[in-house]
Amino acid sequence: MKMKNLVGILPKFINLDKFLLLIGYNTSYTLMSNIYDCKEIIINIVKNFPNIKGGGGKNKGNIKT
Repeated sequence: MKMKNLVGILPKFINLDKFLLLIGYNTSYTLMSNIYDCKEIIINIVKNFPNIKGGGGKNKGNIKT
């Protein structure tokens, strides 16, 4: 449960104008960034790993294993 709580609050402390944040819990993960295109990253992940599903927009996206 502590890990799930950390995933919920961590984005508030990361400068998304400088970093790509990848956070997750169990089998679900979120990418967040203002400098990298999360949608393009997820498209490439899904293309190269067919067992992973995902989607999202330019600044935030989700993948599930």
